[in-house]
Amino acid sequence: MSELEKKGGEIRGTPEVPETITMYGPVEDLEEKRGDAPPPPPKEERFIDKLPGMHPALRVAVRLGATLLAIALTVGLLLAIVNGMTEAQIKLENERAVAEGMRAVLPEADSFEALDYQGGGVVTGVSRGTAAGTPVGCAVTASPSGFGGPISLIVGVSSSGEVTGVTIVSLSETPGLGAKAQESAFLDQYAGKSGELLVTKTGEAGKVNAISGATITSQAVTDGVNAALRAAEEVQYGN
Repeated sequence: MSELEKKGGEIRGTPEVPETITMYGPVEDLEEKRGDAPPPPPKEERFIDKLPGMHPALRVAVRLGATLLAIALTVGLLLAIVNGMTEAQIKLENERAVAEGMRAVLPEADSFEALDYQGGGVVTGVSRGTAAGTPVGCAVTASPSGFGGPISLIVGVSSSGEVTGVTIVSLSETPGLGAKAQESAFLDQYAGKSGELLVTKTGEAGKVNAISGATITSQAVTDGVNAALRAAEEVQYGN
């Protein structure tokens, strides 16, 4: 008798372990079931992944460049849309400003007819003004070069060849200096004058007094008026 039996213990037999444990059936059946399943879809590759042998840093640069290009194209498209929406309004405002300027420099006229003037130079257009169907003069648009860029102005010229008025449509001259060319104190000097006008800095009679500190602007406006007088003479008298 063993020591365990002497102490009243129980000797249990060794449990039997099955030779094969089958959970899902025979291995052959499991392999057949796996063979019936559809193959997984191929992984979709991006364009950048298809470039063979590309250095990782170069991949990042290409991706960044493509992103920036897409942003630039989007912004450009939006700007084009906005420009298209506002272009017609800007054109309408410019036409309105020119029409008001013509009436201001040639108040005797009740209507204006744009003429086919091909004189070139600083003159950009000539319109004949009429009152009750009778010609009373011309309204000439000109764009001489000032200190800060082109100066857009309109000059009224009577049938007798005298300046009836000058108005500035737009300019980019220095505030407090050349910008004073828009003021009536300067522009009123041209009214009633004819022929070739000259600029003076010393107040000589019969000449146009330059704006203090803005001789270039004063000369530019005078050049525009002289060009308008010549264009009006050519249109009205064929000279």
